[in-house]
Amino acid sequence: MSGGPWMRRGGLPRPGERFPIFVPDLYPDCPRELESLRNASAPDNRDEQRRIADDPNSTLEQLVSVIDSYPARVHANPAWQLAVVTNVGLFSALRQSQLRALLRCGDADPGAIIAYARKIARFEGQKPEFERIIVDRADAPRRALEMLVSACGGMGENAKPTRGPIAIARLRLRDPESTLSHWREGLRLIPGKEQGSVFQKRLSAVTFAGTPEREIRKLAVDRHWVIRGAALERLGVAR
Repeated sequence: MSGGPWMRRGGLPRPGERFPIFVPDLYPDCPRELESLRNASAPDNRDEQRRIADDPNSTLEQLVSVIDSYPARVHANPAWQLAVVTNVGLFSALRQSQLRALLRCGDADPGAIIAYARKIARFEGQKPEFERIIVDRADAPRRALEMLVSACGGMGENAKPTRGPIAIARLRLRDPESTLSHWREGLRLIPGKEQGSVFQKRLSAVTFAGTPEREIRKLAVDRHWVIRGAALERLGVAR
């Protein structure tokens, strides 16, 4: 992943320690038997990559090699779904870019979200959009949110003042039942320029009094936590 300079969580480096120019991919929890997946390389031919992503007979190493290019196809592949169940620690063997791709393609395994949070929570200066991939998700596990917040001083009085994604993560952790009832406060923490036209269209639909209930029910399973929280409130689920 590019885009430095980057700082280690916790501030200045120790004596003799150098700043990393880029956020490195670390694999502290990667099982030894899955280490070879780090070096999985995809074929140059895009058609061949697409075939691998769709083929239920593709090997795990082949599937990993094309995640960046075709994450949704890999995620839907029965061979991948089986690999997730049978390979403990699989997500810890993936690169940050691969985990980001899986998180952006829709439904994501909780293990992928937690693994990504574990990787990016290690460094200061993280791009907010990388943290937002986690905190915006209605299905973000509390453990993933806790990792991001803990790296910034936790929830206590001595926590570092933050805005943006970390502030949203702290807000969501105040809701022990995960009812998404803090969606209004969360909305105020999202700058208008970062909301996007698709988000604003869904927000208008879910807050418009004349929107039919059937449409509200569709929005109640929206991937974004603010939209889902507003819809659940409309349906009387979140108070």
